[in-house]
Amino acid sequence: MKKLSWVLVFLVSLAATTSTQNEGLSLNIKIKETHYLPGEPIIVTVTLRNGTKQRQFIPDGFSHNLFFDITLPNGEKSDCNGWTVCGRRPVMVTLEPGDVLQTEVNLLVNHNRLDRLGEYTVTARLKTTWYKLTTPRGVFSGEIQSNSVSFWIIQPKSIDLEVFKLIRAKAEEWVRPNLFGIEREAMASFFYYTAFGDPTFCERILQDFPTSTYAKYAAFYLAEYYRTWYGERLKRQDYIDKAMELYRKVLVDYPKFAFSGRAQWGIARCYFLKGDLKAARQEAEKTLQQYPDSFAAQEARKLLQEIEKR
Repeated sequence: MKKLSWVLVFLVSLAATTSTQNEGLSLNIKIKETHYLPGEPIIVTVTLRNGTKQRQFIPDGFSHNLFFDITLPNGEKSDCNGWTVCGRRPVMVTLEPGDVLQTEVNLLVNHNRLDRLGEYTVTARLKTTWYKLTTPRGVFSGEIQSNSVSFWIIQPKSIDLEVFKLIRAKAEEWVRPNLFGIEREAMASFFYYTAFGDPTFCERILQDFPTSTYAKYAAFYLAEYYRTWYGERLKRQDYIDKAMELYRKVLVDYPKFAFSGRAQWGIARCYFLKGDLKAARQEAEKTLQQYPDSFAAQEARKLLQEIEKR
């Protein structure tokens, strides 16, 4: 009985500690745009703020533990995952008091469900599993729920409808499990995989349908492909220049685009890869000035730290 009592006392104490730890941790989401065409990536900005007076730990990273609940136009409930816009999982082990951690994700929902016209409502949850409750004091455990936000899927124009048919036909070629075990009919990540798997498709969209709503995604992800694959890995200066040209096209032709901040940061990163640290610093600082509360600003700060080390 004594052993059982001690176990109960330990569990009660642990639960109290966990409750205290989660007080002051807040999760906020924002939708980049309110209206989307069928198949457009749904971009969600997620912000985790540590309002406590002690250090908090996120053991498995940030976006890895994010889950989304979505209400469809017909009232049906569904859950979905978030795929990071930058193509990787930003991991932050600790959150100091007052720290803010931000990421941008595409909602991964079954493709057919995002075809439905009407209003969608989304809520995010950051949660961990039971075993993490045994970690040292200060480690985040339990679940935090965000605010709710809404967006609308609207009827596409004729040119967008034509492009969407091409996109859908291309997507149907790729209906197989991807890296995350999710069917590729989830359109949110379509342009990323297309740019990296068949860049000529994105080039065709830009050349044949430059005024289409979907063209901006083709331009952005093609720039990402040129920068990450040919620039970061292969150090090809010609493709770094191509990436910069496309990033600038995004900024000039689509100034209100959800990825404008990322495009501005991309230009800074390209200058860094070219070895022009002065221009890289200027473009990174411009990212901070023009997009101060964005995920791109977070990446710009990291880039400025890299520049200082050179």
